[in-house]
Amino acid sequence: MLCCTFFEFTTPLAAAKISFAAPYVEETWLTGELGIGHLLMLVPDKNVMTRFLFECFGFRYSSTGKAPWNGMAGVEIDFLNCNARHHSLAPVTVGQRLPKLTGHFMLARPTVDGVGIAYDRARKAGLHITNERGRHTDGALSFYAQTPSGFDFEMGTESYLINENWQVSELAAYGLWGNTFHPTPPN
Repeated sequence: MLCCTFFEFTTPLAAAKISFAAPYVEETWLTGELGIGHLLMLVPDKNVMTRFLFECFGFRYSSTGKAPWNGMAGVEIDFLNCNARHHSLAPVTVGQRLPKLTGHFMLARPTVDGVGIAYDRARKAGLHITNERGRHTDGALSFYAQTPSGFDFEMGTESYLINENWQVSELAAYGLWGNTFHPTPPN
C-alpha cells in the first residue's frame, strides 16, 4: 500500500498587467498547456514513484530506459507524461543513495537560437556546464548547467510532442550525440 502526505500552501494568482520580457532574447518560453518543462527526480525505487504518479495524478508512460548516463551504468528511468510534452516527470533509480531529490529540471525554449543564447550567457556567467550541447533520444537539443544548490538545470528545445497514438519504447541510450558530461569540479 502506498501512503503519502503532502502539504501545499497557495495564494490566489494575479495576472500581470504586462508579459515578462527578458532583455537578452526576443522570444518566449515554451509553456502554456505543456507546462514549464520537466523534472527528473532521483528516487530509491522508481517503480513505487511511477505507480504513485499513475494512480494519484493520471500520468502515462512515454518511454522507459536502462542505460548508462553521466558515467553511471544502468540508470533506470521512467519518462512520464500528463500532456503533449514527451515527459513532464522522470523518476530515476541510480542504484545508490543520493543527497538530493532533484536530478535536474528543464526549461523549454521554442528555438535552437534561444538555447544557444542561454548557453552563451551561462558560459559567460561562469556557470559550471555539466553536460555540453547535445541531442537526446526524446528529440531535445539541450545543455545542462549546475545551480548553486548543486543540482542541474537543463535548457532545451525540440522535444517530441506526443498524442494518443504514441508508442511507448524502451530506450537503450538517452542521447544521440553530444551532451558530453563534465563532473562537478572539486572544491
